Amino acid sequence: MPCKKQKAIIRKIAIERIRRLFEMADYMFHINPSFSHRYVELARKIAMRCRVRIPRDLRRRFCHYCYK
Repeated sequence: MPCKKQKAIIRKIAIERIRRLFEMADYMFHINPSFSHRYVELARKIAMRCRVRIPRDLRRRFCHYCYK
């Protein structure tokens, strides 16, 4: 079981990865939308696995019904 310090590090890494995936999704949307949707899906999975909330500015960028 990770201690508090390790949990904080894991959360920080998860948020960085989520932000990076949303940047890539934004870039790839006009080139290949299916990649963009996959990146958003991966970001959501990371958030759920690490129990991290997706930042508010990023949460508003995708549909909460179809996740696109």
